Amino acid sequence: MVGHEIAQTLNLKLGDTFTVQGVKYGQQAEASRQDLSAEENQKRDLARQNFAKKLSVRGIVSTGGAEEGFIFADVDMLDELIGDTFRADVIECSIVADAGELTELSARIEREIPELQPRAVRRLTQSQDIVLGKLQALVLLVTVVVLIITMISVYTTMMAMVAERRKEIALKKALGAENKFIIGELLGEGVFLGFIGSCAGVFLGFEFAQRVSLNVFGRAINFQIGLIPVTIFVFILITVLASILPVRKVMDIHPAIVLKGE
Repeated sequence: MVGHEIAQTLNLKLGDTFTVQGVKYGQQAEASRQDLSAEENQKRDLARQNFAKKLSVRGIVSTGGAEEGFIFADVDMLDELIGDTFRADVIECSIVADAGELTELSARIEREIPELQPRAVRRLTQSQDIVLGKLQALVLLVTVVVLIITMISVYTTMMAMVAERRKEIALKKALGAENKFIIGELLGEGVFLGFIGSCAGVFLGFEFAQRVSLNVFGRAINFQIGLIPVTIFVFILITVLASILPVRKVMDIHPAIVLKGE
């Protein structure tokens, strides 16, 4: 694999080939001899002190850091080319964390293993934080819009329910039922429906979020048990708030007018 900067400099794409040349380990470059041709000097260098190998591009690395100027190759092949045993001086790890967690982890590694010099690819982590921040803001906005639409839907549904049950409500009033009992009955029905809907919404919402996370981010999410009572409470609260105005229309229903002629 080659870094993005190298790919741009050499105009390389996936599948292209290029040749790497250099001096073998422990050797020094020697000037070309004037009594030999250029081709003979090249053959002499390759045989004694230099190496050359044709490689194929299998991937292009884009990190936003110094890694974009590197060539990544197999360790055994490098040993064969430079004539030396591999000794690691740089180890790169991919960690799913935000900038704060990476800084804390780097400080911990530096404290526990002083001979190592940890360094986070800050430009990449900062860009990830920006994307995640915008995504969270978008999800929050969508949540607020959905809650508003839900309140409007509950409001219109309860208004329609009160209008359809005008005669039933008037009959109950004629038989002696007080407004507070009828209002409590309607609110109870709304709370029950909100409870059923919230329970179904928790599991259906988790399934939808799981599929989105797997398809978009390639990662599974954990089911948060603590969100179940919070979700149910929010749904019931929205149902009650959206039902207050419609059920108050019960107080405007007069049995003598509604039941006139029946």
